[in-house]
Amino acid sequence: MRLLDCYMSEYIETETKKITPDHIDALAGMIKQIYVLCFTWSLGATTTQMGRERFDKWLRDQMKTHNIDFPEDKTVYDWYWNKENKEWVSWFSTIPEYKVDIKLPYNEIVVPTQDSIRMKFVIKTLI
Repeated sequence: MRLLDCYMSEYIETETKKITPDHIDALAGMIKQIYVLCFTWSLGATTTQMGRERFDKWLRDQMKTHNIDFPEDKTVYDWYWNKENKEWVSWFSTIPEYKVDIKLPYNEIVVPTQDSIRMKFVIKTLI
């Protein structure tokens, strides 16, 4: 719920920020996708590799039941919901192409992996 709260925080009115019906309509058009992303990276993130395969199958069945479009290839763990473009995108497309800085010592080189990209996103969103 905390991850979902992070997405909902921009829709809370304050004295200086008013939420328009257009904002609400935009949220309504992607609330299912945001929920799937948050559900995947909260409950679905707590399992083993075998559990992830089973969770992926179960969640895809649920999405079909509720008419939520989702890419067919890979797993639910391989996709990120881009709010600006309103589309599912691969995690690797959320970062610039990695190039090794040859001036760095070997022990300071950190190559982004799909797991590190996903975890960085979750932590950054929660912060």
